[in-house]
Amino acid sequence: MAKVLTWVIQRRVVSADRMEQLRKELTEREAEAARLEAAKVVCSTTARTDSAIVVTPLPVTLMPCATA
Repeated sequence: MAKVLTWVIQRRVVSADRMEQLRKELTEREAEAARLEAAKVVCSTTARTDSAIVVTPLPVTLMPCATA
């Protein structure tokens, strides 16, 4: 009986470790999906007109050059 209980406890520990590993992998996959979705949004800012591609530029802040 003690061997069975020991085996069950060991299996639960192994299962808990595996569950933690799978949760980490899920978190990584969700982050990757979020990055891909953001890239999709950025790419969707391009619009095709006839044979030309028009890209909507992102706002850029220019800093004045220092003069010597």
